[in-house]
Amino acid sequence: MTVRWVRYASALVAWILLVSARCWGLSTKYSTKTTADYYLGDISFSVTTALRGDIFLKNNSHVMMVDFEGDTPGVKVWEATAKSSSDRVMYWYRPWGELSGYVRRRYNNRC
Repeated sequence: MTVRWVRYASALVAWILLVSARCWGLSTKYSTKTTADYYLGDISFSVTTALRGDIFLKNNSHVMMVDFEGDTPGVKVWEATAKSSSDRVMYWYRPWGELSGYVRRRYNNRC
């Protein structure tokens, strides 16, 4: 899977509730809502270590796309957020303490 971060950054704005189909090459948008017809959990599986392009999913709430998970006490992600009055897509470091309730997931058809 090739994730084109810069090219698709504008598509990430809708990530508060929906994942852009472009990031995983899907034909439709998928939701964080477990009751949705197109739920992210149906097309991904749980993993213990995230790779670039995986997601951190908090059901019925939020999703972030992973850029880098290393030995640091956190992870670098792409995320649509209003945190710190940003109200836009941010690329930043999120410490593990802020990720309570999130699950690492990988797209079923990842190359």
